[in-house]
Amino acid sequence: MGLNLRNESKSLSPPSKEARYRVWWSLYTLDLTLCVMTGRPPSCNDEFCTTPVPVPFEEETFKGAVYAQQLMKDNDARGFFMEILGLGRSGYLASDTAWPDNLDPLLSGPGKQSEQIASSAVEALEPNPSLYFLHVIDLAFIVRETIDTLYAPGASRMLWREIEMAISTLNGKIDAWLERLPVAFQSTTDTREFERERTNMAFYFHSAKILVAQPCFSRLTRQSSGTDLSDRFCESTAVACVDLAVQMIELLPEHPDSSWIYRASPWWCMLHMLMQPITIVLTELLLAKPDTAKRGKLLKVASKTTRWLAELAAKDPAFQRGEKVCRELVTQHDPQLAMAIYGDPEGR
Repeated sequence: MGLNLRNESKSLSPPSKEARYRVWWSLYTLDLTLCVMTGRPPSCNDEFCTTPVPVPFEEETFKGAVYAQQLMKDNDARGFFMEILGLGRSGYLASDTAWPDNLDPLLSGPGKQSEQIASSAVEALEPNPSLYFLHVIDLAFIVRETIDTLYAPGASRMLWREIEMAISTLNGKIDAWLERLPVAFQSTTDTREFERERTNMAFYFHSAKILVAQPCFSRLTRQSSGTDLSDRFCESTAVACVDLAVQMIELLPEHPDSSWIYRASPWWCMLHMLMQPITIVLTELLLAKPDTAKRGKLLKVASKTTRWLAELAAKDPAFQRGEKVCRELVTQHDPQLAMAIYGDPEGR
């Protein structure tokens, strides 16, 4: 259907084109989620994509939202709009007619009109699910860059110092993404409105940060006990990776509740959102031998995760397999640790 290309058909209305754009970006983000879950390469090639990101207005309001209609009809205005929001500066999200760096701010004619449309649209913009989706796409591009940079076969030919620099750059981009995120979608906001969006964003953020930090964590766990590794960046990033895994698990309610999963969480990939951090935590417990205080914390979150896996495994075979993998891993390598996690539900 050519969904990866900007639609130039004159027979389709702008809302119809916009609907196709949303389908494409839904597929794109789904593809990246599956890449992270399975370790397979992305199937979408960015070089063959010219589809503009969707305007952050709800479809049911298109007829009454003047600025949404104008953005859908004017590609220049769409580009200006993304620039003002701060989502086009990376070169990812702005359309191919986005605001050039050398554009005269005093321009007149059609360019000035497009700029005015964009500015007015930003002023009229309020938090809504479509704006949330736009920020999901924004983060997905950073995840894609992470996969291409750190996990593609070519990464094995990079010097470790180059990998560290890439990790630092990617971390900076994710932190900048968090700063751009509207307050309504940040986990620090505590209201029922946009509860699902906030929870999803929190999981996506921690998952992306772990993906970036994991090469450092893996490097340290592969070191033999007698190896002197003085790389402070690698060590601090590995520690941050473990902390992020703990924080990710702490996003879950203390007591397993399957209704919460389907009401407020990214239920379609929740197994991955559990297995990604628990893998880090169990690896730290089995290999790193953390100090007593940290070990107690890790045992507590490991026990919490296993309770969630057991609760969800009652109705879902996929969670049954995840729970079995964790249990066998710990039991085979450290029976005492298995007793601490599974024998005492509180992890004491």
